[in-house]
Amino acid sequence: MSHSHFTLSDRIRIQTGLEDGLTRQAIADHVGSSRNAINSEIDRNSVVLEIVKTTRVNKPRILSLDLRTRRGKGEVPDKEAARKRYQQRLVRWERGQPVYDADIAQALYLARRSDASQGNRKLVDGNELARLLTERLTSKARDSPEQLANNLKKEGVSVCAQTIYNWIHTSSNRKMLIKGLRRRGRRYRYSTATKQAWNKTREKRSIHDRPAVIEELIRYGDLEGDTIFGKDSRDRLLTHVDRATGVVSLSLVKGYDSHKIYQQTLKDVFRVFGADTRTITYDNGSEFAAWKMTEQTLQAGAKDKRVKAKIYFADPYRSSQRGRNENINGLVRDYFPKGTDFKLLTQQEIREVETILNNRSRKRYDWRSPLEQREMVLEGSRE
Repeated sequence: MSHSHFTLSDRIRIQTGLEDGLTRQAIADHVGSSRNAINSEIDRNSVVLEIVKTTRVNKPRILSLDLRTRRGKGEVPDKEAARKRYQQRLVRWERGQPVYDADIAQALYLARRSDASQGNRKLVDGNELARLLTERLTSKARDSPEQLANNLKKEGVSVCAQTIYNWIHTSSNRKMLIKGLRRRGRRYRYSTATKQAWNKTREKRSIHDRPAVIEELIRYGDLEGDTIFGKDSRDRLLTHVDRATGVVSLSLVKGYDSHKIYQQTLKDVFRVFGADTRTITYDNGSEFAAWKMTEQTLQAGAKDKRVKAKIYFADPYRSSQRGRNENINGLVRDYFPKGTDFKLLTQQEIREVETILNNRSRKRYDWRSPLEQREMVLEGSRE
């Protein structure tokens, strides 16, 4: 006979059957279960409601005697007194026996289920995996639970990202661990798209004029660029990211102007992405006013003269058109939050963050790092 877990209503029927004096087989038939399951349920979940000293009750010998022929000798009153004492001892003994109560049985069942679930959890505060994840969540790399799960998979440890999230939110170190999450445990809220517009500044190339191959993400050298400002808005972090591979360049420009941005852009592009950069897409910020000089210098410095670098501009208020660069800016903000005084930073600190981001595994690349993805893209282009 098939059997599933008893419900509270099943347990109420079991309790009622016992109180009515039904046999366990009759109770099993009424509940629709096997007798063995009923036996196991009653034996496992019966409890002693009162502790008594009486552990057993022996029946007095006088109660088994037939005293009808000895009424005049005073033995009949003795037998009645013995019967009364015996019944009192039976009541006390029964109070100390296990009793099946439906509510208590349901509570015991739920407690066992909870204990079993806790015991089977891979992540519990204090175990080896929890210590390892705590160390990585609080490290400077700031890997997300998804990245941690897939990095651990490469090491032969199987744990899913949702398990890590669940553990973080139930851990005794929750406040510390949440600080290691990208959004501190808050969900990302998407805003409605703003109305499409285009700055008609003369000679600027619109993002809508870019070659279609850029959207296919199959070639290396199509960049997106932007700046991040610090406590003083004239101090900027200049960021560029390759669309196909996620490789990022990061540098510090203090007291920026368009000429300093132009100079630093050339340094970063040649240092990180190579001489044959194909396109760069910016927003409409004034810091990129020297874009023509940037474009001409990139074209002149290209090793492959067939590669003619061109610069394009996204529509105003459409940061989603440069989504990869905006994502990188969010990652950089993990290390340098709004209000950070960039005057106190050094290029070495910036390079350390750049190295971390370029070696961090990414979901979109099947958990390869941007540098590993670049090797794959370049290798594919050589074939």
